[in-house]
Amino acid sequence: PMAWGSNDQVFLGDGLMSTRDYGDDTATVIDEEVERILREQEDRARRVLKEHHKSLHELAAALLERETITGEEVQAIALANNPATATPAET
Repeated sequence: PMAWGSNDQVFLGDGLMSTRDYGDDTATVIDEEVERILREQEDRARRVLKEHHKSLHELAAALLERETITGEEVQAIALANNPATATPAET
């Protein structure tokens, strides 16, 4: 199971032999919840990438061409492909 417990820092396996402050049932619940959260956020990330794939490809092309771009350039590309993402101050 994933380790939750005291606030001690773990260095090079230091935490591998430590005891938990909770039982196996709680560890299972924690692991299941962590896995659920990770799955949901991976799905969310995939949806966002699919939704904004045009901007992603344009950003990649700009980076391949120039190696660096400014935050303003990133914003311009994102807004050009999806004006609905503009904040009220930008419209």
